[in-house]
Amino acid sequence: MFFLFSVANQWSAIDNRLIGVGNISLANGVKFSPHHGHLSGLEVDIRLMRKDGKKEAVTRFDSQYDREGTKKLVQLLWSTGQIKRVCVLMTCLSLGLYLRQGTITIFI
Repeated sequence: MFFLFSVANQWSAIDNRLIGVGNISLANGVKFSPHHGHLSGLEVDIRLMRKDGKKEAVTRFDSQYDREGTKKLVQLLWSTGQIKRVCVLMTCLSLGLYLRQGTITIFI
């Protein structure tokens, strides 16, 4: 959790929108649908950025989707050196931003 707080603090210095953090894992690594890979607490879902800053989901097809803001967030996450992999749905990337849905999953 310290990692997420640290990134949120860094983000607040460059953008006034909040980072939407979703599912991490359940206690004791219990599997839960549809997040079967979220077992260790090191896999985190983060919402794509919205242009209007609302705390709502968005997909890359929505007019409020902010591709540049999302790219900036992914670059910040990646720059920490603590991210092993970034996945958008089941498409894992080193840093590309082919976004098909509304969350980013990072693997710390």
